[in-house]
Amino acid sequence: MDGVKEARFKLMAVTFFGEKEIARFSNLEVAEVRASELNEHAERNPRGYAQFVVRPVEERRSNEGSARADRPPSR
Repeated sequence: MDGVKEARFKLMAVTFFGEKEIARFSNLEVAEVRASELNEHAERNPRGYAQFVVRPVEERRSNEGSARADRPPSR
């Protein structure tokens, strides 16, 4: 996979009801510019999104997902 960069940052739309991932970027500066553009657009045309923010992508552990799927939900 030469030349392919791993996404290290994610752009999130944060609302009063939760958050949703919008996009992923390998470069922090590009992610911040896009978040700024979307925040400016949201201010001019409000549609319920409170804010667009950039967060680092959390790396998953390879055994984390399988362990959760095998266990019943805790009470």
